[in-house]
Amino acid sequence: MSRPRLIYRDDDYANFLCGWYRCIVEQRFELIPYEPGRAYPRDHAIYTTYQQDYYNQNRSAWFRELESRGHRVVIDHLLDGDVDMASELDGSRLTVRSPHWMWYSTAIRAVHDGYDRYSPNTHLTHDFLMLMNKQREHRDRIAAALSPELATARWSYVERDRPLDDPTERSGPVFWEFYMNPQWYDSTRFSVVVESWMRSDAHFRSPTGRNYKTEVSEKIYKPLAWFHPFVVAGSIDTLKFIRSQGFETFDHLWSESYDSITTDSARLDAVIDLVRDVVKQHNRRSGAWDSITWEKLQHNHHRFFDQRLVVERFHREILDEIEDFVCA
Repeated sequence: MSRPRLIYRDDDYANFLCGWYRCIVEQRFELIPYEPGRAYPRDHAIYTTYQQDYYNQNRSAWFRELESRGHRVVIDHLLDGDVDMASELDGSRLTVRSPHWMWYSTAIRAVHDGYDRYSPNTHLTHDFLMLMNKQREHRDRIAAALSPELATARWSYVERDRPLDDPTERSGPVFWEFYMNPQWYDSTRFSVVVESWMRSDAHFRSPTGRNYKTEVSEKIYKPLAWFHPFVVAGSIDTLKFIRSQGFETFDHLWSESYDSITTDSARLDAVIDLVRDVVKQHNRRSGAWDSITWEKLQHNHHRFFDQRLVVERFHREILDEIEDFVCA
């Protein structure tokens, strides 16, 4: 039986075209490169991205003529970090989302880069790890407020001219966003995850609008993958969402009550106060983690890298939905 066909354009840079995902997608779909002027059978669907041509309403976009001829359109919106917004069907258009894409994509990519073979070789020289790239207001606040604690932390804030002391991060074969140096984790006690955005306020001001209540990125999955307890400066219910995916958090070590604070500013203040307290109790001079913590760290690592589980869920939650739409 032939596979359903998806027409794509190379410079859309869609998720499914990346080698580490493409081999999974091609088990279910035949990916057909777009050729201008070519006539395609009507059962060939279009695969495009929201970043490139779709939501700018560019009427000269590469697929518009095919769409006008009745071809179905699959819009890849998987990089949307909002965990509460589902896929949307609008006639002959399917906008594909998944609350779990950041887990699946990060895990598949990490295996591709060989990072699943990492195991801790602890030699603590810093209290915690905090990695930040783009300038954000909440990152400015946390960097300023934790200035005394950062003197004994391993941290970065790239757009504020604070890189890590690791030249391979930006020049190695692995794209910097996914690069991992084992020394970062071996030399630090825990992670402070500063998410890309804190914007739950808009949701509570207008809960019926298209606002982001809980938003995650690949950042929250890095300590899960690499045996680190963590505190997160992010959206409301970030820890609740991570637990819903079957991961463990660390309320036996410190309070995680900050996760349910509705106001972004108040939640960030609570996280800053918590990090100060955690550094006092769990720092580079502390002994090994207790057995409960270690069991949680192992569980998170194994669940994150469970490729059988990840790929099965990728098929069931994402590819099944696309195939049902394309073949309807």
